[in-house]
Amino acid sequence: MTGKLSGKVAIVTGGTSGMGKATALMFAKEGAKAIVLVSRTQAKLEEVAKEIEAAGTKVAIVAGDVGSEDTAKKMVAAAKEFGAVDVAFLNAGMYASKKNTEIEESDIDGVFNANYKSVAWGLKHVLPAMKDSPGKGSVIVNTSCMGSVARATFAGSSMYSAAKAGADMLVQYAAKGAAEDGTRVNAVAPGIVATNIADMDEETTNGWAKGAQLVGRAGKSDEVASVVTMLASDDGTFLTGMSSRLTEAGLSRPTSLFILYKLRYNKERPPNSVMHTHENNVHVLCFVN
Repeated sequence: MTGKLSGKVAIVTGGTSGMGKATALMFAKEGAKAIVLVSRTQAKLEEVAKEIEAAGTKVAIVAGDVGSEDTAKKMVAAAKEFGAVDVAFLNAGMYASKKNTEIEESDIDGVFNANYKSVAWGLKHVLPAMKDSPGKGSVIVNTSCMGSVARATFAGSSMYSAAKAGADMLVQYAAKGAAEDGTRVNAVAPGIVATNIADMDEETTNGWAKGAQLVGRAGKSDEVASVVTMLASDDGTFLTGMSSRLTEAGLSRPTSLFILYKLRYNKERPPNSVMHTHENNVHVLCFVN
């Protein structure tokens, strides 16, 4: 590793498994001075903390409900014990699959607490703490490619997708507000990744992903962690307000842009061309296959 995060203090929520754990370990290998791990389960936090400490990084753990503002306050206070808060990966979340006609109030509360309120409270308390960061701070939120497009194959995902879409909006507006302080706020929007969030083994997850993602398999937590680490480091200093689909393996294909092009200009475009369109003051540049 190259020491991209040398001397930095980081917070990682949902840090005991999957993408959160992989990212916390990668932060440590990249030289982070200290990491605050946040999750529900004390025993799991202690296990991962030992792995991080073995890399020479200091650790503090916060066991609590990420949907509670109190947990956000505690994790920031713990990070300040090591100095300024430099990096936060707001990763915690949960998946629940129910059709709109089957959901209960408890289902909505659980999904929105974990996927939306956790981000709202995290941003509220992390951003002010980053004003003292020498590097001005970087927040990365784990949203989801499912927060941007409704998919017929995931008919029971409306609550999850709605919560993730809300989190993506929090990122975009937070980035605008934090820019004057020099703090960057970005999102990663992973596709299907082999974690325990959907309670499936790796073989089943890969089978599910095979026909949906261009790479023909599920992603790995380390692959997402690499992108998060880039955004957390000086390699990502020109990026803010972005929802990175570098981590979704082609699950969201830009068909809609081709349709927009045809509707606007009423003509075909050359194969494999670069297409630029301007709608409602938003510029989009992409390759369309």
